Amino acid sequence: MGTEYPQSKFVGIDIMPYYPSTIKPKNVTFQGINILEGLPFEDNTFDYVYMRFMMVALSHKDRETVIKEIIRVCKPNGWIELMEG
Repeated sequence: MGTEYPQSKFVGIDIMPYYPSTIKPKNVTFQGINILEGLPFEDNTFDYVYMRFMMVALSHKDRETVIKEIIRVCKPNGWIELMEG
């Protein structure tokens, strides 16, 4: 996505810091974050939030916490996409 949309900024997060450091577009950053501890972004930061393969790893209570957090960081009229297998 970073290559296809060079004018946009992309932020990837994961609890484990296994990110490419040498082969990534300049408009892409990665951060090691535990979403259960909250996201370090202001309210209404992102136009698009994508999360995948997380629901099976979360308890019912944690799912509610995570969904509220991704809604918080998504801009009004933004888009949230959840991908589950």
